[in-house]
Amino acid sequence: SSSATFIPIGSQRPMTGSVRNAGSMHSSRVLVFHSYFKESVHESPLENHRIRKCDLFYFTQDSSIQILERKMENSGVPQGTFLKRHQVPRDDGSPDLIGLSDLVIGGTVTIYSRTFHIIDANSSTKEYMRANGFPVGASLSFPVDRYETERSTIMSRESGKDPTVCHNIKKNPMKEFAEAMLGHTVTNKGREGFLKYERKVLRFHCVWDNRESMYGDLQFFKLHYFMMDDTVEVLTVNGPNAGRDPYPLLLRRGRLPKDLKNDKSGHYHWQDMDIGATVNVYCRNLTIVDADESPRQFYHEEGRPLALPIHIEQEEPPKPEREIPPYTGFGSEEDSLTSCTGSLVQTAPRKVLGENKVLRYLCTFHRAQPEDQGREFIISYYVVDKTLGVHEPPKRNSGIIGGSFLARCPAKQSSGDPIRPHHLYLGAKLSLSGRTFLLRETDEPTLQHMEQHPDAFPLSDPRAVLGELASQLDGRGVDSGLLENQLLSESSGPNSITPNELRRALATLEFVPPEQYFVTLSRAFAQDGRFNIRDLLSKLYS
Repeated sequence: SSSATFIPIGSQRPMTGSVRNAGSMHSSRVLVFHSYFKESVHESPLENHRIRKCDLFYFTQDSSIQILERKMENSGVPQGTFLKRHQVPRDDGSPDLIGLSDLVIGGTVTIYSRTFHIIDANSSTKEYMRANGFPVGASLSFPVDRYETERSTIMSRESGKDPTVCHNIKKNPMKEFAEAMLGHTVTNKGREGFLKYERKVLRFHCVWDNRESMYGDLQFFKLHYFMMDDTVEVLTVNGPNAGRDPYPLLLRRGRLPKDLKNDKSGHYHWQDMDIGATVNVYCRNLTIVDADESPRQFYHEEGRPLALPIHIEQEEPPKPEREIPPYTGFGSEEDSLTSCTGSLVQTAPRKVLGENKVLRYLCTFHRAQPEDQGREFIISYYVVDKTLGVHEPPKRNSGIIGGSFLARCPAKQSSGDPIRPHHLYLGAKLSLSGRTFLLRETDEPTLQHMEQHPDAFPLSDPRAVLGELASQLDGRGVDSGLLENQLLSESSGPNSITPNELRRALATLEFVPPEQYFVTLSRAFAQDGRFNIRDLLSKLYS
C-alpha cells in the first residue's frame, strides 16, 4: 500500500526461500493469525505479567507483516496498530525475512525481540495453508490473564450485569407507574415519615475538635435532620477571617450510616441525636453541643428532653508580633531600633560591653578566582562591642596593595544575619561584603580564649566535639571495631595516629569534620602530636 508508513530497516532485501515461493502462490492474499505475547508488570500487587492479544496479518503479495492489538476497555495501554505493515527481518541477524513457513499454529515467532505465540488462524488462512502444503497445528486458547479476569468482574458489578450488587439507584417515578400498570404492587415504604412529620427539620449545632492532630483546628457545623425521610445534611460554619475556602456543605443530604464497615449497624435516627452525642460523619466525629428551640420542643413532646448546651472553650489567636524593619544603613542599628519600641520619646540605646579581647583568624577566599589565588587576610573580631574588621597583610611583588579590606563594623554577614562567637572556628565560612572567607588558622591567645568560654565556642570543648563525632559516626553505622580497623590502617606508628591520619581515616568513612575538631582534640588528648588509638576510642565510645 502506498499510504502505509514503513519502519526503516535498512536497504530493501531480496526475497529468498519460502518467502519467494509464498509470494508466487497468490498475488494478493491476506492471512490472519491470532497470537499473543507476555509483558512483565513490575511493582503491581494485582499482577506480575499481562497477556497482550494481537492479530498478525501476513500479506502474500510482498511478504509484509502487520500486527494489530485487540482493544481492551480501560486497559490503560495504547492499543490498535502495534506494528505497521512492512517486511520484517529475522531476529537472528540473517539477511532473510520472516516468511509464511515461520508462522505455525502452536509455535512462536520472534519479531524485534518480542516473542509472539501463535494460537490460531481464521478458516480461510487454514484452507490456504493446507492447499499449499504448509503444516496446520491444533488451535489453542488464550492463557488466563489475572488482570483481565478481575477487570471483567469489576465491570460486571459496575455496569449492572451482576444482579447481586446493589447500586442504591432510586427508580424513576415513570418506571414505578409502568410496573403498577403491569400489576406490580406499589410500595408506600418511605412515605410514612412525610405523612407523620411533613417537612419538619431538626437543626443541631456541632463541633469537630481536631486540635490534637497536626495543623488541626476547632471547626463548627450545623446538622440538619429531615424527619420526612430520615436524611441528614451537614453545613459548614466559617467565622470571620477563618482563612478557609467557602464550601457550604460538608455532607450532602442523604442517609448517614453509623458504621461504614458494618452494613448491619443501620443509619442515624432522630432518637440517636442528643446534646453531647457524637455523630460519625464519614470518620469525622462531630459532637452535638446545642440545638434550636424547635428541636428542643419536639424532643420534649416525645418525652426525651435535651440537655443544656455545652460550652466549648476556644483559645484566643496569638497576637501578631511586631516586625522589625530592616536596617537602612544610616547611623547605628541600635539607634534605629529605638524608634521601633513604640515610645515617642527617643532615648540613647544602652551599650552592653563585653571583654576587652580581640580574636584573630587567618583566612583566604573560598573558591577563589585565579587572580585571587594566594591572597591571605586577617579577620579581627572585637569581643567588647561585637564588631569585626578584615585586614590584608601586604606581600611584596604580589601586585595587590595590602591594607584594610573591610573597615571595623558590626559583625554581620552579607545576608544581614549577625555573626555570633559560635560561628568563629577553624574551617568555618563567613560571607562578608559579597565574598566568602574560609577560616584556616588562628593564634594561641585566641585558642585559649575559645577554650575558656566553651559555652560561646562549643567546638573548642573536647567533650562536645567527642559527642558530636560519636553521633555522626553512629548515624553512619560505624562501630568501634570498624573505626579501630580504619585508624590502624591509616596509622604510621604502633597504636598511635596523627591528626592528619585521623582526618584521612574519617574521610574514608565519608565524614569530613571542620579543622576545629582536630585542633581541639589535639590540644586536649594528643601527646607529641599523636593520639593513642585505644585511649581515643575509649573516650569516644564511653
